[in-house]
Amino acid sequence: MQGNSTRGIVIALLAVGVSGVAAAISIARVVSPPALAPAAQTESESASGCNGCGSGETGTAVGAGLTGDAAVRMARMENEIARHPKATSEDAAYLHECAHGVDDVFVQRWAIAMASDRLATDRYDADARQKLEDVIIDALYHQNWRVRRVGLTTAQECGLIARTDVEARVRELREDERPEVAARASYVPLPGDSPSGAEAK
Repeated sequence: MQGNSTRGIVIALLAVGVSGVAAAISIARVVSPPALAPAAQTESESASGCNGCGSGETGTAVGAGLTGDAAVRMARMENEIARHPKATSEDAAYLHECAHGVDDVFVQRWAIAMASDRLATDRYDADARQKLEDVIIDALYHQNWRVRRVGLTTAQECGLIARTDVEARVRELREDERPEVAARASYVPLPGDSPSGAEAK
């Protein structure tokens, strides 16, 4: 019981950086107790005006507003993968599919956060590590700016910015066309940065 509670807290804290305080509250509320139903109730558009994107930022529970494939994917991540003591190679492949093979921001961000959590806490089988890293690194190149921003947050959280290729990509993202991404990249501390931790403009 204590293990499930701790796992819920860790994922909730990570969600603060990924999806905001509202999502963290939702995650903490449901991560351990009741199982997520595969068919969630539909909701109105999110506060960001993204009709049908599944951002879930106005939801009251994990997966609220999701239907069909997105709801099924959230159910599998929360009811199966999140309960495994270590991520398997199959789990990692599924998280990568959810992060990069679907077009639902909520599902994508959740999969990336879960991969980051497993890497940060060393809870994965040896043959799953590369695919878990790919979940996050591929996010840094995603066409959706929200996913790129999540990639920055999670790359920092799980320590992938220590890799030279990730460091180089973060430097590129400091000039991203989306100001939200460029601003987030500027807060990721890299070698040679000024003492404030942000690159001098």
